[in-house]
Amino acid sequence: MPIRYRIIDGILQGLNIKFGNFIEQLLRNVVEIDKGVRVMPDLGKKIRLFFTSVTDALIYITERQLPNSSDDCSPAFSDLLDRILEIEHAATDEQRQSITKDVDVLF
Repeated sequence: MPIRYRIIDGILQGLNIKFGNFIEQLLRNVVEIDKGVRVMPDLGKKIRLFFTSVTDALIYITERQLPNSSDDCSPAFSDLLDRILEIEHAATDEQRQSITKDVDVLF
């Protein structure tokens, strides 16, 4: 690989680490300031979950990345929980799959 690409790669990796550190500190501040938020014990671990692939797809919310998305996530989060519970209550054990997730943040 040419040297200039290795240098760019190093710069991008450094930015990635700095951004990750910023996010970690930001989340620490949120937990300290908001007394309604508590950190769950599975933080930083791999956990095994059993749910349908439809539920798995619902968890990754991309609407929040749109420029015109609302700052109030409460209605969207409530709708998401309702939809997940509806799907999982209707699902059979055969429809559920074992999915291992890396838990970076859980509160």
